Amino acid sequence: MTSIVEIFTGIVREPHFERRPAKRALAALDKTEPDVDTRVRQRRISKKVNAAIDLLVSGDVKTIKEAFWA
Repeated sequence: MTSIVEIFTGIVREPHFERRPAKRALAALDKTEPDVDTRVRQRRISKKVNAAIDLLVSGDVKTIKEAFWA
């Protein structure tokens, strides 16, 4: 469909659907390093907690409170 401006001036405008993607969208594709640090250090279980778990598993104590104070 031609508009009145196109009829009188002869200027035909390009359709709007052929736009280029935003620069930040293209930059995201070029990124090689991950956003999240994959070298996250593992958390270690302290000796006290490990000993309490052993006491609970072996059946020597019945509650967590007893295991920590044993």
